[in-house]
Amino acid sequence: MGQRERERGAPQGVVLDIGFGVGALVVHAAAHDVGREIELSPCGQPSNRVHAQVHPRRAGPLVAFAAVFDAVPTGEYDLWRDATTVACGVTVPDGAVANVAWPSAPAGDGYPGGDR
Repeated sequence: MGQRERERGAPQGVVLDIGFGVGALVVHAAAHDVGREIELSPCGQPSNRVHAQVHPRRAGPLVAFAAVFDAVPTGEYDLWRDATTVACGVTVPDGAVANVAWPSAPAGDGYPGGDR
């Protein structure tokens, strides 16, 4: 898939790097959030943020909309709604994937299942 297809919002797959001491976070969002940058920081460290962009993601025949934070050290994190407001807290598990719904994501909007 070329860069232009990715820019138009074509569904993208993901390979996760998780293992001992490292997990991942999938933030499920709504279709209207495609392109949104979501920021994540360790709890108590708001200036130590990383970001991921919401993209369409293919899950079999379904398309979900999500931002994926890969290779995140195990621990407690804050997701930021904007520069000064925490949207929610989340725990990234050891060697596993945490799933959380972005506050604007309505129930059932392209979410294929899991521990939402």
